[in-house]
Amino acid sequence: MKQRKLRYHYDREADGMYFYFQRPRKAKTVELNADFLLRLDPVTEEGAGLTVISFSQHFSFLQGKVSDDGEVEMKERED
Repeated sequence: MKQRKLRYHYDREADGMYFYFQRPRKAKTVELNADFLLRLDPVTEEGAGLTVISFSQHFSFLQGKVSDDGEVEMKERED
């Protein structure tokens, strides 16, 4: 399996969490619902990122456990 890094940034003032599957780049936004926005590469339509609005309301159990900026290793599935 290939490994990639999932990068994230939490904006405390806006209470928004931004996840980047690759480096931040221009993308089109698809509103999944009022608080979850999927970002897609405009050419390939691959997932480029995810924005979670009102992050602390949706994930209150993570409060104080996640740094404002970071990255985690992800394993890609090979189908």
